[in-house]
Amino acid sequence: MKPQQQRRLTQVEVDELVAQYATGLNVMQVAAAFAVNRETALLHLQRRGVPSRAKVRILNDGTLAHAVRRYAAGEGMTTLCADLGINPTTLRRELTKAGVPLRAPGRPTRQRASAKE
Repeated sequence: MKPQQQRRLTQVEVDELVAQYATGLNVMQVAAAFAVNRETALLHLQRRGVPSRAKVRILNDGTLAHAVRRYAAGEGMTTLCADLGINPTTLRRELTKAGVPLRAPGRPTRQRASAKE
């Protein structure tokens, strides 16, 4: 197995990294643009004194309430995640925080499927 090659950024590249982050790109996007690890990009930003952005909640209260209603009505996580454009882990976490009992993953059992009819 070949060892991973380290990519060292020049001062000009770090300046550009900081500028791109300032335009609104997130750390993952900036890291990908400069072919560096996310942690490396974060370290460059910290060294330059760039304040980190607060994590933005993906689902607001209204969208979460809508997702809870759909999930309670029997809609699957996969469909909900695709419609909302979010990761299943995010939806699972938000539903759990909201006190919604989660169904077992997979296809509905015969009992659940017949209850819908």
